[in-house]
Amino acid sequence: MDSSSSQSEFDYLFKLLMIGDSGVGKSSLLLCFTSDSFEDLSPTIGVDFKVKYVDAGGKKLKLAIWDTVYDVTRRETFTNLSDIWAKEIDLYSTNQDCIRMLVGNKVDKESDRVVTKKEGINFAREYGCLFIECSAKTRVNVQQCFEELVLKNCEKTTTPTSGNAFAASYDPVSPAERDASAVLSRRVSEALELLEKGRELQALGDFTKALDYFTLVVENYKEFAFSDYARVGRALALYEVGDREEAIAEMEDVSISLKGYPEVHAALAAVLYADKHAPLLAENQFSIATLLDPHYTDLSYVKETKHWPPSLVSSLQHFITLS
Repeated sequence: MDSSSSQSEFDYLFKLLMIGDSGVGKSSLLLCFTSDSFEDLSPTIGVDFKVKYVDAGGKKLKLAIWDTVYDVTRRETFTNLSDIWAKEIDLYSTNQDCIRMLVGNKVDKESDRVVTKKEGINFAREYGCLFIECSAKTRVNVQQCFEELVLKNCEKTTTPTSGNAFAASYDPVSPAERDASAVLSRRVSEALELLEKGRELQALGDFTKALDYFTLVVENYKEFAFSDYARVGRALALYEVGDREEAIAEMEDVSISLKGYPEVHAALAAVLYADKHAPLLAENQFSIATLLDPHYTDLSYVKETKHWPPSLVSSLQHFITLS
């Protein structure tokens, strides 16, 4: 609905934010809930935003749609919940009592599942989240996902409105918080744009220019946890066109901050074997990588999908062949 609609048309305003790795289906879930349709959308850069009006408990609610979403077929998207996204919420949330829900998407791809439902339940218990698995494609549990969030928010809102006058004046976000949020959102968008540009150049094989973009993110946006992904890109590019010792040091460092991210463990395995002549350490890193994502045993995957530089592909081939 148009944002110019009178606030007297609703009793409560609930603001929900969906977060998670690129490609897990956040935009598809949002579209499925707000318009009863499904599209296999390309990754969104920045923030996707929609509004939906629902009735609950005799009250009219306006949802300006914090879900945490992961893809049950991609292990790294689940690992990054605790390594990155939970930290982002704790660091930047203006409401420490916000209701959180963990959502496992793409259950329609059961044969490709790598994250079990039990793992999702255990994570939700540890972080105090609601939990549900769903599919934006088949619509399984999509409606229930958002309805449960709405009901929990309604239960939390124990003080009723004193007519439409209060509802019209109520806004839980102060002007200062709104301004700070706008600045933060702008910086996030800038950083993501630079990160995606670096990845585009990496895919084109221009590792010199890719290095420049990844370095900009690392140096200017290091307050964001996702800048560690730029450090991975920077390390790969450095290995091809820069100082290999610096590249290896970067990989070793980021393998700690992004522990559980298979790409950095696979890359580190390759360089530890080829450059540092440390086969045992390399085997350990490669075991972590392939446990999380078996694709890293396939050289065509790192060349055509992950767009590794030729020198790093050669080092991985050397490791796989001789180990």
